[in-house]
Formats: sequence, structure tokens, C-alpha cells
Amino acid sequence: MRLMKGLPDVLKRPKHFSPRVMVLFGCCGAGAVGLLDRFMPAAASFEALYLAVVMFVAWGAGSHAAGLLSLACAGTMAVNEWHFAPQTPGLPAVIAWNAVSRAAIFWVAGWLIANLIGRARELQIASAQRAAEHKAILATAMDGFASLDRHGRVADLNEAFCRMLGYERRELVGTDLSRIEL
Repeated sequence: MRLMKGLPDVLKRPKHFSPRVMVLFGCCGAGAVGLLDRFMPAAASFEALYLAVVMFVAWGAGSHAAGLLSLACAGTMAVNEWHFAPQTPGLPAVIAWNAVSRAAIFWVAGWLIANLIGRARELQIASAQRAAEHKAILATAMDGFASLDRHGRVADLNEAFCRMLGYERRELVGTDLSRIEL
């Protein structure tokens, strides 16, 4: 799609990876973080790494996939907490509450990232479509049109404007409109 060429790279989904592959990468990443979390000291916190994996999947595969992965990440963290925690009364309730709250936070973060990037993609595409329509209208107009930048220089113009003034397009673009001799 030609309109995607104008999008910033961060808003483009990778061409070589389908959403399923992005989810697979996300699951592998969550598994790797889970293994690190399992074998590192209990004081180490890996919540930011889990959140980064969820946000990566949200960027590449959408909010539903990120939501499911957020549940998996929260579950992995709960299992690791259970493994490291001393067996005390009431601990399962605390671990369960931590897992639920983390899942909710991760899910919301993934949903926000997926929706913000999706909306930005839509706006970029709509803007590119409007610009293409504007350019087509000006190119086919019988009247002469020129647009100026904020300094009064010619930024864009159509062929009818060039014919009206008797100049070539390359001579007029970037020229101060007040200095053009008629």
C-alpha cells in the first residue's frame, strides 16, 4: 500500500512478521523473562520486562493478543512468587491479589498501546489520502493555484499557475511571491 510509505517506522508493523509470529515472539520473551525471574534473587523485579513484552505484542499483534499475554505474564509472576515466598498463612490470597492487579495493569497498558498506535496509523493514512486528493484536485484545476509557506515563499503550485505567470515550476518553488516579476 503506497500510503504506508509516509508513516513513521514506529507505527508500521514489521512486514516480515504476521501478528501470530509477533505473539509467538512475545510468548518466548515472556518465557525468557519468567526463567530469569525464577532463578534470580527474590529482590529483583521483572515487572518492567514483562510489561515491555506485553507492549511489544500490543504494537505488533493488537490488544486482544496483548491481553491474553498479560494474563500469562501475571500467572508466571504468581508462580515465581509462590516459589520464592516463605510458606506463611494468608500468602496465597496476597499472591492471587498481586496476580490479578498485575494482569489488569498489563492488560490496560497493552490495550492503550495497541489502540493509540492503531489510531495514529489511521490518522496517518487519512492524512496521506487527503493530501493525495488535494494534490490531484490542484493538478487538474483550470485556475492557477499556489500555496505559500509561513515566510511568503511558494511551497506548491499547479501547472496553470506556471502558465499564467510564464515561469517554469522549478523557477517558482521556494521563491518569495513578492519578488516574482510579471
